[in-house]
Amino acid sequence: MTATGREGVLGLEQLRHLRSAAIIANVGHSNREIEVAWLERQPGGPVRRSIDRFTVEGRDVFLINRGSLVNLAPDAGIAVDELFDPFAGIMLRGLAWILEGGTDEARPGLQPYPVDLEREITELALDARS
Repeated sequence: MTATGREGVLGLEQLRHLRSAAIIANVGHSNREIEVAWLERQPGGPVRRSIDRFTVEGRDVFLINRGSLVNLAPDAGIAVDELFDPFAGIMLRGLAWILEGGTDEARPGLQPYPVDLEREITELALDARS
């Protein structure tokens, strides 16, 4: 998930290192955070509305809403207010984790989002809906 508002955050080098079945989405303020033009030159195509699959060096990568803001995906089947809150929660919790020193031991480079933080937000989102 990109949320920087900067262009080229996920470029060729980063895209080549994604795990198979990685899902890429953007919640930042720039539609150019992900190198979509390069992805579109890879084998693949639409899986369903707003989801494309590309094969990058033998691994499948799924792109949501062609790299545009994910909460603007047309006909996603989820109202904008329902879609935005979990993503905002994930982003805000991640930022809090960074400010709390969660990255103190991290080496420079692309970092996976901590699973325990994602689980925390998912549980809160599910509790809020029940």
